[in-house]
Amino acid sequence: MVEAAAPRARLELVAYLALTFGLSAIWYVVILTGGGLAKAGGDVVALTWSPALAAIATQLAFRRTLAGLGWRWPGLRWVALGYLIPLGSAIVAYGVVWLTRLGGVDLARRPDWRTVVFGSLLAYTCYVWLLRVSTPARVSTYAYVNPLIAVVMGWAVLGEPLPSSALFAGAFILAAVILITVKGRAK
Repeated sequence: MVEAAAPRARLELVAYLALTFGLSAIWYVVILTGGGLAKAGGDVVALTWSPALAAIATQLAFRRTLAGLGWRWPGLRWVALGYLIPLGSAIVAYGVVWLTRLGGVDLARRPDWRTVVFGSLLAYTCYVWLLRVSTPARVSTYAYVNPLIAVVMGWAVLGEPLPSSALFAGAFILAAVILITVKGRAK
């Protein structure tokens, strides 16, 4: 019974990844051909919902029900914290960088489509591989390393400037992820 379930699980995973990539690619094309992020509006929302829509479609195609997705509504306190903590940390982090102009971000420049498409494909592939070979707690650290990879890809592929402040911040990010990972193994 277990051996028969493995190919089906692989097929479901492949279907999910294909749908996620396909939906994301459609919205990337719409955004890039429609004038970029400045004019995207709801297209960005649709792009961010692509993985969820792919999960729903995969679940319905293979199981004919959404019950297997495991959605449960937690207490209101946890929902509020789930929205407010990331929002608060983003406001603090980006606010400090923009107000002090430490980031050297030129908001007039638009990302190159190669960085967007190949960066997303690389991120999805790495994330799925990590889910297979590691624990969810360790895999969650990808959220900290992904922006660093994007900066390095922009520098390597597109020749974007890599200021010393970005190298300094990247070193702190890597050190924190290593510390989290090593500290988690010690327990």
